Amino acid sequence: MSWSPPEPQPDLEVTAYHVMVDGQLNTSVKATERTKALLEGVGLDKNHRICVRCLSNRGQSKDAQCTMLLGKDVYPTPTELRVGHVTATSATVSWLPGNSNYQHSVTVNGREVRLVKPGVFRHTLTGLTPGTVHKVTLMAKSISGALNEEKSRKYMENVSASIEFSTSVAG
Repeated sequence: MSWSPPEPQPDLEVTAYHVMVDGQLNTSVKATERTKALLEGVGLDKNHRICVRCLSNRGQSKDAQCTMLLGKDVYPTPTELRVGHVTATSATVSWLPGNSNYQHSVTVNGREVRLVKPGVFRHTLTGLTPGTVHKVTLMAKSISGALNEEKSRKYMENVSASIEFSTSVAG
């Protein structure tokens, strides 16, 4: 597999990349080497989560920044949905992308409120009704958005995940 290094920044010093398979270190690549790795012992007979963690003078990157699910019949479904910082009219939703190269549609109560770009894995919802149960659905979408399979109900169900939460009562 290969990946792109982070955008150059004056105060960022990358030292290495850790390629993780199902949360375990598979291989380490020095920053001076090509950003690619051969994943040994990873069969497609079962699903795996692959993450590349960038190690730098700022610490370690989050798994959600460079991740993908790999395996037979795997879909880029977002997982680990969480809602936090809930007020009467706002909340923050976060997730682990099924593939960090996909954009994600954020839908609240059946209405799309945002299409976030690849690499984004949290969004603050505003304008919510106080004291109400809200359903947030995240759906992975390819950058082109032109895949015919994205229009099928089965595909949409396989690349979507939902969570419900209640806003607090105003006052």
